[in-house]
Amino acid sequence: MQKRRVEALDWQNLAEEVADLGRSEARGLRSQLARLLAHLLKWQLQPRRRTNSWRGSIRSARRGIRGLLDESPGLKSRLLELFPKAYQTAIDLACEETDSLAASRQAA
Repeated sequence: MQKRRVEALDWQNLAEEVADLGRSEARGLRSQLARLLAHLLKWQLQPRRRTNSWRGSIRSARRGIRGLLDESPGLKSRLLELFPKAYQTAIDLACEETDSLAASRQAA
């Protein structure tokens, strides 16, 4: 195995890579939270349209969130920070999807 010298490391680049990785993981968690919350909002707002597909998406998003938190426990401390933006995204998604459902019903 080749010996590596600590002095030869590009510390600036290494620090940037670690920071990028943390941001990427946070984006992934925020995305999963938004997906889960959007489905939960639609579930609440449209009880007659509840399907196994929605139920499966809710379970899948929950598993995704658990997986991210298991792989990167440090993300747990960022949940409260990420939640407001994820919730706003979820509201936007749910509104878009429920409006399109309402429009398709009116056209039928």
